[in-house]
Amino acid sequence: MSEILQLPLNVTLNDESRFDNFYPHNNEQIILALQTFLKTSNETVFYLWGDRGVGKSHLLQAAAALAKDEHVNALYIDGACHDIHSADLIVAVESCDWLCVDNIDAMITTPEWQEAVFHVFNSLKDRQAKILVSAEVSPRQLTIGLEDLRSRLAWGEVYQVHSLSDHDKVRVLQFRANLRGLKLSDEVASYLLNRMPRNMSDLFQVLVTLDEASMAAQRAITIPFVKSVFEMVAN
Repeated sequence: MSEILQLPLNVTLNDESRFDNFYPHNNEQIILALQTFLKTSNETVFYLWGDRGVGKSHLLQAAAALAKDEHVNALYIDGACHDIHSADLIVAVESCDWLCVDNIDAMITTPEWQEAVFHVFNSLKDRQAKILVSAEVSPRQLTIGLEDLRSRLAWGEVYQVHSLSDHDKVRVLQFRANLRGLKLSDEVASYLLNRMPRNMSDLFQVLVTLDEASMAAQRAITIPFVKSVFEMVAN
């Protein structure tokens, strides 16, 4: 039976993070390479890096979702959650075939964690398991003292996930809105981009809020409606 394990328990996977709803502009090669890595490649490590909000978490969680579909045991970890213990990780990986570590640069900030992750990588490589990680910087830019770990992280395929232009962010919002059955005009999408946090994960959450409010009020999403929704949220 396939299972998606998670550490810590208060981290939840986003059910909407799938490969088929990732807006691929300028990142098409990465999507193809990642899917090939997971399904047919003999490589052990796949390393994604790029600025916050470019879609790295989406891709790692999409990989975890694919694992479930393919009946593969996967472990998803957000390295930015500091209530994970290195001993728990070492035990948890014993039962996983794909390890997805988001924000690994936030995890390996101490010698203890660097040694633990190094041990985990060696263990998984011996079992021919898959290791998919994300960080804000490339392996050579990581601030770590354990050079053997840096070498392990750069073992396989390394890709930069490129940032989106404002024009592309508007298109992404409309793409995700369309998947929800919503019509988002250029004017409304631009308004959201200029008035809300510009991080795409935050903008997607705004879209969820507007979707729910629109359904409840049975109203189209217009700029006046957006203003009224967030005035209520603020109060």
